[in-house]
Amino acid sequence: MSNARTNYATISAVDYRGEHVLSSYNLPITPLTFFANVPTQTGDDALTLNNTEVTFDYGDGTIEEATSIYTIGGSNILSAGHSFELPGLYTVRMVLRDCNNNAIIASQSKDIEIEDYVTNTFTVTCLELDTGYKLNLSAGEYSTPLTINAQSPFYQDFQDIYFSVSSTDCPNYFNLDNNKHKHLQDYFSFYDKQFLPNLTGFEYTEITKVALSSENLYVWLSGTELVTSSTKSTSSVLAGTSGTQVVYFKTVEQDTPVYLSFYKDRKNIFSRGRSNYSNHNFLNNFTISLSSAVGATAIQNPSAGHISITSNGLDNEGEEINSFEMSPVQYKNTNIPFILKPKNQNQFTMKSLSAGTPEFVLINKGSFLLPGSNGVDPGSVVSTDYYSISNLNNTLSSIGTSFWYRGALKFNDSLYSSTSAIVMNIQLSARNFYLDTETSTEYDLSGSSSFSLYPKDYYSLYKVNEDFDFEGMIKDLRFQEVLRDDNIFFTDYIGSIFGGVSSNNAALGKTLYESIINFVQNTSDIDVCNITALEGLSKLVDNETLIYHSNHPPEIKRLINLFSVQYNKFRGYQNQFSQNFDPRNRTTRETYGSNLGDEVSFLTYIMSGGEDIVAYEKFSGNYTQLNSYQPLSLSGTLSADQTILPRECPANDIATYSLSTYNENWGWPLVLPESLFTSQTALDGSSAVQVTNLSALSAGMDDFYTFYQYICGGNNTITNGIIDWSNPQTGIMDTPYPTGAVGEPTHSLGSKELTFNTGISGLEGDNNIFDIMIRDSLFGSLSLFEG
Repeated sequence: MSNARTNYATISAVDYRGEHVLSSYNLPITPLTFFANVPTQTGDDALTLNNTEVTFDYGDGTIEEATSIYTIGGSNILSAGHSFELPGLYTVRMVLRDCNNNAIIASQSKDIEIEDYVTNTFTVTCLELDTGYKLNLSAGEYSTPLTINAQSPFYQDFQDIYFSVSSTDCPNYFNLDNNKHKHLQDYFSFYDKQFLPNLTGFEYTEITKVALSSENLYVWLSGTELVTSSTKSTSSVLAGTSGTQVVYFKTVEQDTPVYLSFYKDRKNIFSRGRSNYSNHNFLNNFTISLSSAVGATAIQNPSAGHISITSNGLDNEGEEINSFEMSPVQYKNTNIPFILKPKNQNQFTMKSLSAGTPEFVLINKGSFLLPGSNGVDPGSVVSTDYYSISNLNNTLSSIGTSFWYRGALKFNDSLYSSTSAIVMNIQLSARNFYLDTETSTEYDLSGSSSFSLYPKDYYSLYKVNEDFDFEGMIKDLRFQEVLRDDNIFFTDYIGSIFGGVSSNNAALGKTLYESIINFVQNTSDIDVCNITALEGLSKLVDNETLIYHSNHPPEIKRLINLFSVQYNKFRGYQNQFSQNFDPRNRTTRETYGSNLGDEVSFLTYIMSGGEDIVAYEKFSGNYTQLNSYQPLSLSGTLSADQTILPRECPANDIATYSLSTYNENWGWPLVLPESLFTSQTALDGSSAVQVTNLSALSAGMDDFYTFYQYICGGNNTITNGIIDWSNPQTGIMDTPYPTGAVGEPTHSLGSKELTFNTGISGLEGDNNIFDIMIRDSLFGSLSLFEG
């Protein structure tokens, strides 16, 4: 029996908790410490080990010498720590050396398993899944929320979740041909639900994949425990990312179950190596499948169903906001397209139904009646003489469903001058029968939509200098008698080409004149210049991003030029100058001398507090407004001839005094010779003051001043604005009922006034004046108006 003894060099590993393990996480804060137990004697006399030097090969391309040496029981224990960056199975070997410094691979190695602290996986949860992982659906309605939670390790890009649907009878929404009415077809889709703060409502949007919101996950060591948080700290390290998204599924009715599958893109799961990225097929949950039976969408309560009337059939489904309901602003003599759809009590479209032929009624919602309307009260049915409804179903013959009806309403009252210039408030009501072919159930549904009908060019805005009468100017040059009666050339020819004073703003004569006269402000004034000029000015400061470049029709561009101007520059300011005294020898004072009243007598005129007068100084030609309160504010300065002093006036009474009692202490800026004043004692007993010498003044006052009554108020002319509010063409279309008598229709019926006093809230915003004018121009530019 041999007495030889063999000693082995062994490896052991201790993790961050101080436990002997063969696994850990790929985090810098979870290293493994490897210990090499190197005996001094191996049992082989020919081999003597160097027990002070050990090298570890960690299997990930890193080779490191042990630096810590412990001597226990005659053996040297050498150690080194190492953190693995990527997950995987690593074989750790140690290399020993003999006394001649020859490398010897140790006979023992360890397989170390490194795992992701944050694994690459995801889950799908739903509160209404049954035990068979099945989702119950109602056709045409959104499913209950499907919550997807995903996470990825720090070295992996955060991934989207993809989905597929099998065993379905309809295509994916995104596989349909691009058509603005493709929502009327049968399809399936997943949806993302978003809250729109500006509309205070929800919107469901079709999605091609599930894009999850992501946040970083950080880990730090608390004692021997790992703590996870989304907040970074000085002692934490990045472990990965996580995210959550809620999606919904919707499809049409079918007899067999549909299967929903969610998955990550396996081709996009990469990790970093020493030299490049490599693919790793980790054992993660990359695919989740669930099945769903799709039941019929029916009207549980027939009286709760209704017809929705929208402009393009794209209205709210469920709790969504209704973004495409018929606009409350429509136009007369124009085709107004609409689509009818049956909806259940939950506001979902019932695509499984088949529509019959609808019946329509137009109801007058205004305060007066159209000629020929049935009845005598507001709310009566409008005669079909005023409108027609066309069936447009043939324009959507390729849709493949029959639950909808497409039509066009055209309202025309141009034959009746009493209403053609009035905004009409109308309600379109529809009734239809729908058949459920599966159950042979018929539903009688109805619905309505209200809107206002505007005449074309109801609102008009004319710029300053857009009132030029080109035809009239040419006619004024007809000095020869033979030309004065030649209206064929000057009216029919010249007038039709260049326009006259009543022509619209697009007339050639007005366009040329306005472009010349307003050239400077149109091209150089940054506050009011045209958009084209503003683009050029932005290039001068090397910032072309200031302007949105676009190419619009001329009329639309004109409106953009107007509506882009700041409100005060657009509207202008009222002239409040209230000292327009000089009539400039005019017999009328509409323009000059508007604040100058009738002449008054200095000797007999009785002044009242608050009623100023005007003094005309003859030797200088200047007019001066005299404050009637100023003498009253100087106690004791009225003469002894005054019968009522200010201190003696009853409460809330206006003090009156004679103009002839004037003295220099009143503070009026009148220049008179001293001979017109004498010394008197004031009524309050104060010292002598200078008062008017009536006898002297009566003889010579007319040589110095003439006095007039003062007419208060400015002339209210509009200045410093780009809109000509004095132009009779600016504002609202003329009504045939200017008197406003009882029973006559007025523009207030369904429209806002357009005057200088119209506030910005009435101009800007949906369905307000600017919006109405732009849409009016769009309809005109696209030739949507007829007749």
